Order: sequence, then C-alpha cells, then structure tokens
Amino acid sequence: MLSGSGNGSDGRIHDWARKAAVRLRQLFDRRRAPRRRIPMLVVHHWTGGPPEPKEVVNISERGAYIKGMDRWSRGTILDLTLQYGEPDGESRAEPNYLHVKASVARWDRGGVGVKFIHTRWRDRLALRAFLKAAEMSGAETGGRGAERQGQALIEFALILPLLLLLILNVVNFAAYIYAGITIANAARAGAQYMILGGAWVGEPVPAPHGQVINVVMQDASVLPNAGSLQVRVCTNNAGSVTCTGSGSFPSPPADPEAGLYVLASVDVNYTYQPLIPAFDFPGLGIHLTLPASNMHRRAVMRMVQ
Repeated sequence: MLSGSGNGSDGRIHDWARKAAVRLRQLFDRRRAPRRRIPMLVVHHWTGGPPEPKEVVNISERGAYIKGMDRWSRGTILDLTLQYGEPDGESRAEPNYLHVKASVARWDRGGVGVKFIHTRWRDRLALRAFLKAAEMSGAETGGRGAERQGQALIEFALILPLLLLLILNVVNFAAYIYAGITIANAARAGAQYMILGGAWVGEPVPAPHGQVINVVMQDASVLPNAGSLQVRVCTNNAGSVTCTGSGSFPSPPADPEAGLYVLASVDVNYTYQPLIPAFDFPGLGIHLTLPASNMHRRAVMRMVQ
C-alpha cells in the first residue's frame, strides 16, 4: 500500500515538473512569443547623428524585429524609444512613446532582432499597456485612413476642373505669345529684305513688293492658322506712297526726312485662334480662355533713294 501510494505521488510530481518546464520554456523562448504587426509603430535609437525612425516589422512583449537598423553584435544593450501614430499627430491624453532597454539577439540583411530587458515587473506591464494602446491607435488610424482617402478623392474631383482650366490657359497663352513674336519677326524680316536691295553687288535695286510678301508669308507659315495671314508692303518716296497686298491696315507712316530716304513699311495681320477651345459666354463677357483675336505688327525701315 505504501509503495503504491509513493508511486502515485511520484507520478504527480513528475507531471507537475514536466508542465512547469514546458511553461518556463514557453516563457523564456523568444521564438514562441506571439508576434504581431502594429501599423505606424516605429523605434528611435540615438547614435549621435540625426534620429531616424525605423519600422518595427513585428513585436511582442519579449522582443521585436526592427527593419533597417544598424547591425550590432549579439548581446549589445540598446536604449530604444517605441512610438506609434503620427509624430506630429493630435494631442493625446497619454503619451504615444515608451522607453525600453533591449539586447541584440540576432541580425540579418533586413534588420535586427532584439530582446526586451525587463528589470522590474512594472516594465513588462507598461510595455503590455503600450502595445495595447498602439494596436487600438492602429485600428483607429486605419479607419481614419479610409476616411482620408475618401476625402482626398472628393477634393481631387473638385480641384481637377480648375487644374485642367489652368493647363488649358497656359497652353493658349503660350500660343498667343508665340504668334505675336512670330508675326513681328516676319514683318521685320520682310522690311530688312526690302531695304537691302538686290541679291548681288552692283544691283542695289529694292526687292519687288510681291517678293517681300512671299518672304513674310514663308516666315510666318509655321503658325497654326496661317491661312488668315494678311501682308501689305508699302514704300513712301517723298510723299508718293505705293502699296501692295491685301487687308485693312492703318495708313503707312510719313518719313520726317523725305528728301533723303525712302520709307519702307511691312504690315502683317493675323487672326489668333486658341489651340484648345473652351466654352465661353460672349453675351456676358465671360471667357474661360483667350478668345479669337486679331493681331497686327508693323516693321518700318528706311533706305537711301
């Protein structure tokens, strides 16, 4: 009887010891600690330079894996600051950071695995409460993120028409300025061609008006609405005005030294059409972009009689 009772007691002690060993192994084995990923959880470690937050890939009450952290030897003690949420976020009733001590357990190309050092039982409780608050903050941040995405979509839908209108006007204003520069250069090129005389030495004869018009038309042919170009070439010789071309233009100017020089003038008219037309309301005087308009440029030069 005594022997049987002793064997039963020994068996219960053996079972208790085995369960205690398993429990202790689960308690101290970092690989068995449940890991979880918490959104927007980072860690700071000051190394003498500007602090840079590092992403916490996963974390538990016993350790964490930190992405992109410097490689340290195993057993190195580190002072870390865990932080969740946005650094410049809203004011909180409780701080969103926690200072912990940790030792390096392993490292690889992706980052460093650390094991937290809890010198007091209150440190473990503080870390547990911090992780719980971080998880709740991550869930709230995820909900706010969806709301922010919807808000951003609405804002984009509201701002898109204004953005397209801005691009439209930039293109049309650039085309308007380009057209003004082009016809001014064409008029100047025609006037210079006319006053330079013939094409070879010994024949200082002014170029025919028709030839000058061809030079101007060829120089301005790069414009989109080149068919609307109108060119007039005039010479004023002591009050005797001779003009060639089509279109309605102002009267050619008079030369203040008519007895010494012959005044040559080249007028160019061009009808500008916007490259990208848009809706407008002429009756109300409202135009979403530049309306069609007439442009006039004149070049005046003098040549010896």
